[in-house]
Amino acid sequence: MSGTSKPVTDDQVRALLDRYRCPVPFHAVRTRFLGNIATPIISASPLDAVADLWGGDGGDMMPTLH
Repeated sequence: MSGTSKPVTDDQVRALLDRYRCPVPFHAVRTRFLGNIATPIISASPLDAVADLWGGDGGDMMPTLH
C-alpha cells in the first residue's frame, strides 16, 4: 500500500515532547488529544490543542506546524 503512513509510537511522541520542552507530561498530552478527537464540538481544533500544551502560545513547536 503506497501512500499509507505508519502509526507514531509512544516513544516517538515522548521524544518530540522532550525536544520541544513540553511542560505537560505524556499521559496528559495523550488524554487531551483523545478528548479533542472524541469531542462533539465541531469547532475543536487540533492545533489549538497543541498550542494549549505550552499555555496557549505553542512554544517552539508551532512554527513547524504552520
